Amino acid sequence: MYNKFILSVYTMGAILCSLLIRTPPRLTLESQYNLPLPRTIHKTLSRDIIQGKRVFVVGDIHGCYDEFIELVKVADANVDKKEDILIISVGDAINKGPKNIKVLDYIIARKNTIFMVRGNHEDGLLHEYYKHIANDSYQIRKKWQWICDLKKEHIEFISELPYTFSIPDLNAIIVHAGLVPGVPLTEQHPIDMTLMRNIIDYEGINTRGTEKTKQGMQWARLWSGPEHVYFGHDARRRLQQFKYTTGLDTGCVYGGSLTGVYLTGSQEMFSVKPKNVYQPVQ
Repeated sequence: MYNKFILSVYTMGAILCSLLIRTPPRLTLESQYNLPLPRTIHKTLSRDIIQGKRVFVVGDIHGCYDEFIELVKVADANVDKKEDILIISVGDAINKGPKNIKVLDYIIARKNTIFMVRGNHEDGLLHEYYKHIANDSYQIRKKWQWICDLKKEHIEFISELPYTFSIPDLNAIIVHAGLVPGVPLTEQHPIDMTLMRNIIDYEGINTRGTEKTKQGMQWARLWSGPEHVYFGHDARRRLQQFKYTTGLDTGCVYGGSLTGVYLTGSQEMFSVKPKNVYQPVQ
């Protein structure tokens, strides 16, 4: 684990960057828990990266490593062997499930063929980790005890996860929770991108996202393109399919399924059942 000196350097660097770099007004607030933002908030997968590959987006894994590997094998078996799969995780790849570190190790080992955006559980991991580093007496919460076995490379990887991936050639954006309709991508707020399920006061002067599903309107129904947004986070609603949005969190960790969809070729969707119910159903 990092020592307190490394953490101090990291924090000072983030503060200096925030002073030197003028960011859009909606980004003046940092991510959930006021964590430092990654160096690149929005990344683009250009033509040279996706060319000749089948792009496959996977819903919330939540530490369900065995199911993740099974889904990758199922998807791989349904493509031309001459093509490679490029996998994109919608975030929340860790926590709640049984094999979180194995999931991270697999994704990091395949860094050129698996990409991942930052979700609220990645934010939660960093929050617990840095609190513990800053204060040795801080007791890591029970559900986060597994992070005691993390290595430096895990923290560095998670700290630099972007909030979105854009794929111009496929007219697609991948984000964890959602995007506020009508707001430019560069002005989307990190908390909305990791936590939002609904929109409050849509088309009003106080338009904002909310985690709650009983307030406001479902953002995914309101998104009118032109890009198609693939997202996760909303296991309560399970699979969501609208004209310009696809929600892929089908609640694997709760006994639902792990789902992925191809953005190229046949655009088929595949799901696998979990080996167990790892968490009470939401």
